[in-house]
Amino acid sequence: MQSDFKDPYSNSHSWDMLDGVECDAVNCCYNQDGSVCTADHIKVGTTTACCSGDTLCDTFKSR
Repeated sequence: MQSDFKDPYSNSHSWDMLDGVECDAVNCCYNQDGSVCTADHIKVGTTTACCSGDTLCDTFKSR
């Protein structure tokens, strides 16, 4: 799926969104419309996670 969303750190880069990746982090620059992740890839951490509540989005970038 092609997005018209532009990377705020680049003047000319646009990318394909990850299909079906929801995001509630409204302060992330990759969040579109308060619910969709527009990053071209995501990295989920941490290596010590034992359950979903222990995971973090390492791709997060503040607006």
